[in-house]
Amino acid sequence: MSGGLFMNFPTEHEQTSFASYVIDNYGGGIGIPIPDNKSFEAECERLEKLCESEDPTKSKRIYLLEYSGDIITSKSPKSLKLKSEAYINAGSTCRRKAIESLVEYFKGDRWDSDLPNDFLGPTSRQDAIHSALWVNLADCYYGEKEYEHSETCFQNAITLNPDLTNYLKFSEFYSRIKQYDKAISLLQSALARSPLPSYLSSIDETSILKDQIKTYENRKENYLLKQSKKSKQPDK
Repeated sequence: MSGGLFMNFPTEHEQTSFASYVIDNYGGGIGIPIPDNKSFEAECERLEKLCESEDPTKSKRIYLLEYSGDIITSKSPKSLKLKSEAYINAGSTCRRKAIESLVEYFKGDRWDSDLPNDFLGPTSRQDAIHSALWVNLADCYYGEKEYEHSETCFQNAITLNPDLTNYLKFSEFYSRIKQYDKAISLLQSALARSPLPSYLSSIDETSILKDQIKTYENRKENYLLKQSKKSKQPDK
């Protein structure tokens, strides 16, 4: 895309700081918190006007998020992580760019965060962060209908961090692609391993897993019923 790429933010620190500012103000707020910055604010205003002049129908929010990812040129783990977050926040139009950034991230050295050691409970902070990035990649592949790649990414995520959230996300993936037996089996294995590692101590993990298994059993039953009715319909 245009917009005078790389002209205003030539260094990695400036690029990632601006991307964090844009994510925090235009995305889901998952960037590194950046205080009010007049130069960043002015650049966002310039880009909004540029977006409107180039294509009045395009979302300014998506334009800025894509731009903030595009300006990041460093291949450092921290930069690639932030780049992928900008594209993910931008949505489906930037999904392929998010995939490319995350694939590049996992090829190189891993970035460790500065979170407190006990912030994520029994799972190491690095494993938890990398697990979350595998889930992001899995979601992106799912959006592109690349289900085998998505499944592999979920498997990597749960290997690093076998917590309740990852089991639920992985099982929901199977449910969405109508592989209900795999969804049920996965949660049954989680139930057998319970208690799972978690930074949440007040949840009723067993009840959540049992309820979700029942949900998938019902979905499977309804799906098979619909398939049976379709097979009995006469050909037109």
